[in-house]
Amino acid sequence: EISLNKPNFQERLLARMLNEQVLFYHIDKSLGINFFSNDALRRIAALHQKKLLAAEEGREEPPDRWVALEPDLEAAYARLSLVEERDFPSDHEVEEFIKRVKMLKRERKWKRLIGDIRDLRQKGDFLDILRVILKVDTYIRSQEGGRL
Repeated sequence: EISLNKPNFQERLLARMLNEQVLFYHIDKSLGINFFSNDALRRIAALHQKKLLAAEEGREEPPDRWVALEPDLEAAYARLSLVEERDFPSDHEVEEFIKRVKMLKRERKWKRLIGDIRDLRQKGDFLDILRVILKVDTYIRSQEGGRL
């Protein structure tokens, strides 16, 4: 049984990302930041990304000002700030999570492409067939160049 007070993996991951800029950039580059299943976590990650960008451009903001701009996120942010360092996911857990999310994205992409092909069987429009072939080719080429 999972306690309601125990943070889930995504909360623990975001808490670590907020504390480690290098990890934030690594995950952003690997997955983007829209993978969070919880809207509040997604929005906090997006706001943190804006904060990091502002800092890079020399427009440093006070640490928590960005959360105050979105009052409904304060509770979620407070919960993240309570995650202790010892509960942060390990580097291994983070890398396994990245692999799993990438795999799920690939599966979804293939399912969409297969759905497009099935739709074409019913339509039979030549231009649509060419578009799907180009999509499949582009996707296959991107996978060949982006293997882990």
